[in-house]
Amino acid sequence: MTTTGARAVVQGHGKVGGPLCYLLSSAGMRVVAVTDADGGVYNPAGLDTLALADQSPGAERSRAFEMADPLDPEKLWETECELAVPAALDGTITASVAARLGAKVVVEAANGPTLPEADPILERRGIVVVPDILANAGGVTASYFEWAQSRQGFAWEGR
Repeated sequence: MTTTGARAVVQGHGKVGGPLCYLLSSAGMRVVAVTDADGGVYNPAGLDTLALADQSPGAERSRAFEMADPLDPEKLWETECELAVPAALDGTITASVAARLGAKVVVEAANGPTLPEADPILERRGIVVVPDILANAGGVTASYFEWAQSRQGFAWEGR
């Protein structure tokens, strides 16, 4: 799959999803939809990820962002795209979501976003899933080191 012009949707626009939107866009992908707990935005031509990052969080973002249409977070998964990234909640890809998923590839940036009941449906539909244990292993490793620093009461020297 080539990234140039490919469409992506991202659930969550926080510490993981926000920077990811920018990185996907920088790689030539069109981030066409982004949702969070309070709402979402959609533009089939691609969202301006820098402008989106500058908007207020939550419901304010989806209402204030003029370069896109509002999107019900439940409709995100039906959006036709090459890549879907659940980057917010566990258990979000249920059997029902798997049956109507519009993506060809899912990269699990959240912890445990796909329920076991969804796995056979995704497999039958030929949707490739990069599991969370691979997709967000770097974040988990960094979190461990932050925890270890805090528990030991010292900061490591940066280079």
